[in-house]
Amino acid sequence: MKSAGCQLGVITDSGKRADFDIARLERFGFATELFSVVMSSGEAAHVEMHIDGGARLAGVLPGEVRLLVVGRGQDEAFVASLPVEVSDNARDCNLVLISGSRPETQTLDDCRELLAPAARRDVPAICTNPDRCLLLGNGETGFGSGVVAEAYASLGGPVTWIGKPHAAIYRYALDAAGGMALVHPLRRTAALGA
Repeated sequence: MKSAGCQLGVITDSGKRADFDIARLERFGFATELFSVVMSSGEAAHVEMHIDGGARLAGVLPGEVRLLVVGRGQDEAFVASLPVEVSDNARDCNLVLISGSRPETQTLDDCRELLAPAARRDVPAICTNPDRCLLLGNGETGFGSGVVAEAYASLGGPVTWIGKPHAAIYRYALDAAGGMALVHPLRRTAALGA
């Protein structure tokens, strides 16, 4: 496809920044120079949170952004690069980031209990990984962060979804590839994979 003049990109529901996923592609043996762009859900969310120097985020939320992170850990680099203060409870946060799940140590009811105070206050949540299923290291599966976000929505909390199959990640991927959408309109863009 590359030799036929197609621009190739990788879009992943990883809640991590794109450089994490580029390194992972290299470990899997892919020549990353084949790809015009590698866009992760986390990278798209990061771009979203930095539009106009964070003004877009500040315009939605009153005052300082206090972020509650629901993830698998290893989110420090992602969060440290955002214009936010990290909160450790749902009673005083004004934004929730759902980037992962920990079904090995938490039940879905644990997640609901953790998030209920934020949902009752209509605190917006961003889900940077809509996957419903998580592959665990032992070959088993557990509920993914998409299920946690659905649980938050069922409690009444508003959720913004960033990742496949939602349109925002495709738009950011095209933009990151140097405005491919202007040269190759969406009607000439194909998405392959699950």
